[in-house]
Amino acid sequence: MYNFVSLALDCPQCGKSLMDSNNLVDNEQSISLHIDIGKKKGDINLSSIYGSYNYICTVDVKRRVISI
Repeated sequence: MYNFVSLALDCPQCGKSLMDSNNLVDNEQSISLHIDIGKKKGDINLSSIYGSYNYICTVDVKRRVISI
């Protein structure tokens, strides 16, 4: 059995919840953000599971590997 930590986030400027229960990622509420990539605008829903990199996006996003 696995134990996961699910995050719940609010906007740091207005205090509105960023959680989206209509668009699930990893079977949990997602973190909903509006994004601009060049001239493309869209929405991205990030997994709220700590350590998960899964997401759903309305615009084409190239995945990059980030090394630390």
